[in-house]
Amino acid sequence: MISVIKVERKGNKVQVTFSDSTSIKLSSDVYKKFPVRVGENLDEKFLDLIKQESEYFEVKKSALRFLSVRSHSSQELYRKLLKKKFSSEIIEKVLSYLLSLGYLNDRKFAEQYFNELVGKFFGPLKIKNEMIKRGIAKEIIDEVLSDYFNNDEMQKDVIQKLLSKNKFPKKITNRNDLQKLYNHLISRGFSPEVVMECLRERFDF
Repeated sequence: MISVIKVERKGNKVQVTFSDSTSIKLSSDVYKKFPVRVGENLDEKFLDLIKQESEYFEVKKSALRFLSVRSHSSQELYRKLLKKKFSSEIIEKVLSYLLSLGYLNDRKFAEQYFNELVGKFFGPLKIKNEMIKRGIAKEIIDEVLSDYFNNDEMQKDVIQKLLSKNKFPKKITNRNDLQKLYNHLISRGFSPEVVMECLRERFDF
């Protein structure tokens, strides 16, 4: 057993100090759920329960803060929370809670991210790599990218929209400039075959 020797409010937290000189800071919400008092004796199981509830609250708060900035995949959010030294068990509980509320939806996130990257004129290979970095599952990536990967006309349309911007030349008169443009489009994730076909159509070589 361990005794509570001090309870004091510090900002929006409540600090509880114990007889073994350790202390824990609880959010107001957690303290309302476990309103321990000075002189109260706590067994180890009850103290662990309070600590788990406190960590759950902090994980949920951090997760919602990340999601308020932008959408995340479940795996991406898991990795970020793990870096903050939260326990994997508590993180998984919070993610399950967020999934049940619809705050996390990997398929919806993948579709939104796909549209965002196509809008930035990236090809399917680049988009696939970026989705992998964001922790999106392979099967979801394959489903979302299927049409784009298999539709040369769609890729060519994206390339033509990119090339219509002012920073790209209207005409190319030497092979070096053509090679630079080819390399640039490849780096954006378009296949060599589609790039060559698109450049031939645009510059008639």
